[in-house]
Amino acid sequence: MNLLAVDSVISLSFFLSQIVAVGVFWLAPRHLRPEALALVTFGFLALADPTSLAILVAMTMVTAYASGGGRQNQAVPTIAATALIALTLVAFKLGEARVDNGGMMMLLLPLGISFYTFRCLHVVIETHLAIQEPPTLRELVGYLFFMPTIVAGPIHRLPDYLRDRRRAGPLSSADASQGLTRIVYGYTKIVLIANFVLDLRIAPWLAERFADNPPLAAYAECLHSAFFLYLFFSGYSDIAIGFALLMGYRVIENFNNPFMKASVSGFWRSWHISLSSWIREYVFAGVLAITRRRWVGVIASMVTIGLWHQLTVNWLLWGLYHAMGLLVRNYWLAHFPADRYIRTVWHERIYNVICWFITFNFVILSFSIAKEGSPADALDTLGTILFWWF
Repeated sequence: MNLLAVDSVISLSFFLSQIVAVGVFWLAPRHLRPEALALVTFGFLALADPTSLAILVAMTMVTAYASGGGRQNQAVPTIAATALIALTLVAFKLGEARVDNGGMMMLLLPLGISFYTFRCLHVVIETHLAIQEPPTLRELVGYLFFMPTIVAGPIHRLPDYLRDRRRAGPLSSADASQGLTRIVYGYTKIVLIANFVLDLRIAPWLAERFADNPPLAAYAECLHSAFFLYLFFSGYSDIAIGFALLMGYRVIENFNNPFMKASVSGFWRSWHISLSSWIREYVFAGVLAITRRRWVGVIASMVTIGLWHQLTVNWLLWGLYHAMGLLVRNYWLAHFPADRYIRTVWHERIYNVICWFITFNFVILSFSIAKEGSPADALDTLGTILFWWF
């Protein structure tokens, strides 16, 4: 199986595949355009990694069976399909966590499986609950093998896809202009700002500048990790949204200035929006309905998000860290009227700046957990930043 590196989504082959997808889509007869687009996706996966294609096709067959007409509201197919799809992702995530190459974690996953899994589960659950009519096989294949989002999301939803599929008309000049602009924005974020400016220029300069100052050096590394990941994933989302627009489809926005938010909950409503909204609907709501305890739902949700990234202790702790931040904020708002008192005494802008400063640093410090190779290293980094002066 091929290894998927982070820069594969900005490789020349991926870019050319997207261009081919747009061309084939508009050259195909109108009623066959979604299927033509799916065939381009098949071809891309077959060339990039045939094993990935086989696994995703198998997951598609399971999803098609569980969500097919006549099995709606039947618990056994839904539970079996949900378990099989989820366990497939878990198995590959466990394999990924065990692969080590000179201390560097390697990505040993089928192309796009993390996002693909959640799209499959979305279809199975929505059709089981009768929220969504069972899609036809053509609709399902077109949705799951949608070229712009196949590798790295966002996790767009079936109703949105079907709306645009059925609306399919000539490309508007507004969509074309906006699509090309988003593509340029995306590649600028990833290639120019993240890879060149941040990684090759700013990071080495900061390392040299703070070589004799361990707390600032460790904090600068956390800043680098946070902003690099933001630029990469928001940049890819821009690219996916842009290419989708060139075919008349609107994909969900995935980021909305997350580092400018003045609360942890605000951060999570604007960071990886397609993932956090999926978790809120299918994990938080489900756990809350079963336990009737909001705090259990918050912990379950954040742990799921952490382990979705990688099945390691570090990402588990990362999820618990963010759950703690959300629970502390919820408790403060629910039990301390001091929050309202501060707003009346302090100037609103000063209050918001203080809230932003606390939230920003809370989020940045979480990357000391995610970027390190072990919990001990993460604690050492946190200790260096917070307690080195003492």
